[in-house]
Amino acid sequence: MNEPDTQGNTNPMVMSEDEPAIELAIGTIDAVGDDNINPELESGETNCDKEASIESNEEENCREGMDNPIKNLIGRNIKVHIQNLVEPAKERKTRELDTEHVTALEEQFKKELNLYTVLIGHMPEKLELDQLEIPGRAVVEVLGGNHTRQALMNIGKTNMLVSMDLYMSLSNEQALRLGLKHNDIHRLSRQTTFEESIKLFREVLFRIKKQKPHMKPKDISAEWRLNVASIMDTPKSKINKFQTHLHCASLPDQQTHLFHLFRVHNEVDKIRLLDELACGKITFQEFKDQCLKGKVENMAVSHTIKKTKGQKKKSKAVDNTPLKEDDVLRDNLITEILELKKKIKQDEMATVNMKLRHDNLEKNNRELENKYTAELTQNESMQHQIKNLTDSLSSMEKKNKNLTEELDMAKDIYKTEKKKSDDVERNITHALNETEKKQSDKIYQLQEHIKEKDLKIESLHLQLNMVNDAANRARNEVREIAKKRPHEITEDTEDIRPDTQTKKMKATTDAITVSEETIDISQNEEIAMVEYNNENVYLGVLQDSMLTFTRQPLGKLGPDFVIKDLNFSLNKKDRQLINSAYIIENIKCKIVKNKFTINEEQKKT
Repeated sequence: MNEPDTQGNTNPMVMSEDEPAIELAIGTIDAVGDDNINPELESGETNCDKEASIESNEEENCREGMDNPIKNLIGRNIKVHIQNLVEPAKERKTRELDTEHVTALEEQFKKELNLYTVLIGHMPEKLELDQLEIPGRAVVEVLGGNHTRQALMNIGKTNMLVSMDLYMSLSNEQALRLGLKHNDIHRLSRQTTFEESIKLFREVLFRIKKQKPHMKPKDISAEWRLNVASIMDTPKSKINKFQTHLHCASLPDQQTHLFHLFRVHNEVDKIRLLDELACGKITFQEFKDQCLKGKVENMAVSHTIKKTKGQKKKSKAVDNTPLKEDDVLRDNLITEILELKKKIKQDEMATVNMKLRHDNLEKNNRELENKYTAELTQNESMQHQIKNLTDSLSSMEKKNKNLTEELDMAKDIYKTEKKKSDDVERNITHALNETEKKQSDKIYQLQEHIKEKDLKIESLHLQLNMVNDAANRARNEVREIAKKRPHEITEDTEDIRPDTQTKKMKATTDAITVSEETIDISQNEEIAMVEYNNENVYLGVLQDSMLTFTRQPLGKLGPDFVIKDLNFSLNKKDRQLINSAYIIENIKCKIVKNKFTINEEQKKT
């Protein structure tokens, strides 16, 4: 398990918890596996070249292909409220806080507050500068001067403004470079130790591995060296002066655990810890914890020794100091040691509690993994169902599309047929209107013909009356002549009278000869003259509205209508009911020797 530091970050030097054997950790430094990166292998320089590169004081531009952070500068000597300052993020932090250095700064600031200098800050987002002076309105990471910030907060300066050079949108390498530069140029800044440099380089390496897990080791090494050169403000050609730092930073996890062994000053404790680690009695994490305990005890002893020396100096200055003061100092030392042991036990209990917490977290993690697996299985099932529903929906959409197309086709056909039907209906209506109009015209013309025929009939009646009057006068004249000269009348005269009378009778009667095919009529029958079709006039025998037509028409109805042929034959098969409106004239007559004879009553009409 990774050890959390005082700021809540993970110590990159601790990358594993349990290892199989101590031999993996205590191997030679040069025995670096294939999975790790040896930065010395990339460069082809000789040892002489490396020494010359390290000892060279020539200044070169260290920003080969790198962006200059000056373009991200917002402003210099900007006043920022101290409550708006925070510790930088892990990827932009050059080192962890050193409590001893913070304490030293506190003592200096208590004596002279103006000793602190301009800090370097980084803003995630741009804000109005006047907002920076209001506490809680902004968040500014302290890239350079984080120990100064902590020291000022510790001595109670929580309501003051500090001067800062502010940057925005810096890359991680640019932020680290500015932090290291700040440490180099400030008088009260603590120099970066060898251990802190290794931690920093190792963080950069593992960040590249995490971000680009599929990159080849050689490419990772090249990018790592380039980033380190940018952070350390050194040309890549002179990066070999950090070869020891880079080599230690690229060592396997097992070897990095042995670094904690140097925290223990007692040789007996060192041997005991190594034996227990080699036998498997303790894990690497427990090895590290016990090494840290040894460091705390050593610090307590050294602190007590310093206090004892100070007390001894005071006792030498006062000659009459009683000897019992040594016993008091010894008792105080024992008390402090007991308190330290008690604190160590408390730390051990806290470690046990943390381990129990860790076990519970692992248990919860396994349960969550099981739930996740179940949810994943259920999700796959749901995905399968969704896929089936999607396929079904696609099929339904396809069918719907086909039905829609068929419906559109049916609508088009319906529209076409309706248009045709409307056209036919319109044509029929137009034809009916035209037919009615023509029929009306024919009726009107027929009525006009009837009127003309009525006029002609009246004229014929007048002529007939005139002929009858003339015939009567002629008969009277003949009688008178006969009375006067009866002896003068000869046979020729008698022959002429009947002929003249016959001619007169022919002018007054309508005699029609019927062939032998006509029906025999022994009594008066009604002979009708009708206009049947296309203004053709037919003659026929009318019996109870049933008309028997002649085979041939009399002629066309008109002002020049004349009956030329008086011989007609009836068509017994051509019989039909006739409307009286079509009858032009009807007369009562009988057939005598195949002739229709008009009776006296008909003649008078």
